[in-house]
Amino acid sequence: MFHSTNSTKNARVLVAARALSGTALCLLLAAPPAAVAAGRKPAAPAPAAAAPAAEDAPGPFSWTGIYAGANLGGGFGAGGGRALGFGTDAAAAPNEFFSFAAPTPGGVIGGLQGGYNWQSGPVVLGVEADMQAAGLSGTSAGLGAGGSNPLGVAHQTVDWFGTLRGRVGWTATPTLLLYATGGLAVGGGGGRFSYLNGGNNSADAFDAPTHLGFAAGGGLEWAFAPEWSAKLEYLYVDLGRRPGYFANQTDAAGDPVPNVAGLGGFKDNFHVVRVGLNYHFSPSAPNLVGALTSPMFLADRSDKFHEVDSKYLFGFTDGSDIDAEGEKELEFLTQSDFGRRRRILSPTDADYLPQVLGRYQGSYRAISQKVEFEHTPTQNFQYALGITGTHHHIRGVDGFDDLDNIALGGLSAEGRYVILGRGPESPVGVTLQMEPEWGHVSEQSGQREHSVEVETKLVADTELIPNRLYAATNLVYLPEVSRGVSETKWARESTIGLTGALAWRVTPNISLGGDVQYYRHHSDGFWLNRLDGQAFYVGPNLHLRLSKKIFMTAAFATQVRGHAAGEDHALDLVNYSHYRAQVRFVVEF
Repeated sequence: MFHSTNSTKNARVLVAARALSGTALCLLLAAPPAAVAAGRKPAAPAPAAAAPAAEDAPGPFSWTGIYAGANLGGGFGAGGGRALGFGTDAAAAPNEFFSFAAPTPGGVIGGLQGGYNWQSGPVVLGVEADMQAAGLSGTSAGLGAGGSNPLGVAHQTVDWFGTLRGRVGWTATPTLLLYATGGLAVGGGGGRFSYLNGGNNSADAFDAPTHLGFAAGGGLEWAFAPEWSAKLEYLYVDLGRRPGYFANQTDAAGDPVPNVAGLGGFKDNFHVVRVGLNYHFSPSAPNLVGALTSPMFLADRSDKFHEVDSKYLFGFTDGSDIDAEGEKELEFLTQSDFGRRRRILSPTDADYLPQVLGRYQGSYRAISQKVEFEHTPTQNFQYALGITGTHHHIRGVDGFDDLDNIALGGLSAEGRYVILGRGPESPVGVTLQMEPEWGHVSEQSGQREHSVEVETKLVADTELIPNRLYAATNLVYLPEVSRGVSETKWARESTIGLTGALAWRVTPNISLGGDVQYYRHHSDGFWLNRLDGQAFYVGPNLHLRLSKKIFMTAAFATQVRGHAAGEDHALDLVNYSHYRAQVRFVVEF
């Protein structure tokens, strides 16, 4: 009985064990491998990842908004038809006639542009304005018939131009815009008519008109980043018709004769091909107020655009800031002046005919290189010590001897005192700057001389938009005393000027802007005694921070209006150059 009872129990345990093992096997087969390997229960399936909300996904690029940028390219003449001229006899009766193709000026152009776009579907409408510095020039000539076989020559330059245009575009892709453009154009430059006949009578006439016309063309623009675009553009610019020239003739000795010579007007038109780079401030903002108050703009201003010193933020105009107390800098400043009025030769000079034919243009180049050490011993005062070297290349320039040399320019010192620091309590900064300089050669002629000058500036600046848009102005007074090495009498002269500049920080390390400058030069004393001439310059500027301790600035300016005493030309190329350029590298330590 005992044996029989145990056998029954064993059978029951065996059945139960088989049932449990079958259940466990089913669970193991259903479990994931990782759970089996870990010897633990399988985890519950993870919920599926939620799809991103529609508002979090990046939208397509929009062309709507404000933009600004710079451009560089070339221009070439479109052909202005024929230039018709004449010469007269002593009784003022026309007896000589000539006809030749009008000049077709060509050269380099560069400048700034800005505008606003509005996009609706694939269509983009906009308006754009630009201002260009230009170095376009061309000469043409022709022999005439009758009288003394006259030769007539026309020389034409375009020194600057600007446009205000509408744009209509279509987006081939969301980031590629094809557009047509057209609108108003204004520009100016110089012109010269020269006449020579077989009797060695000659005549010259100059002008520097400003004309209003139109511009039309098209291009393509590619948005290669959310805030940046590059463009390739063609424009046809027509500034109307140049006025005619009329001049009295002189004989070979330079004495006036009753004969006259004239040249009819001709077209002032040219083609432009240029590339440009634009920064889009707020692609989604519908207007200027929206752009400047949009969350994107305000976030960029507070998060990325840290405070920056304004001293070298502009080009030819200084800012009011100085370095922090104890800081030192090494500055390398290169300044260049190009273009003066060429010397007018008489028919008996060997170079007269090449000059008339445009192959003897005359050239002027003055370059100075200054190396300066700066130190800020206190929070309100900064001083600097510098040495300057010069290079002059002068050939065929009115009032200057031909020269090609490199020389020690002189020594200088500079002091800057902050009268009013820009900050929360004062939106305007004001600094007094004085820079005495001893000169070894003339800055203009390159000839050896002894000179002492003290450039004094009252500098003021402000932030129109905190950490983004800056404005500055300088009041300049420059008395100077000088004499040549073989002279005993000192000449006294003075210059007064007013400059202004804007700078927009398009990125934390890049700023773009523009400078305007107005100067008046006086002689016979330090107190603005006799006016010799005046000049007005405009041009772009660039500030680029290369690293935490190194930055550079660059600026270019064109004289667009001026007047020298006793002359009727629209530019002063006697006391001032036609073009000015400046590049500055600064290393902080």
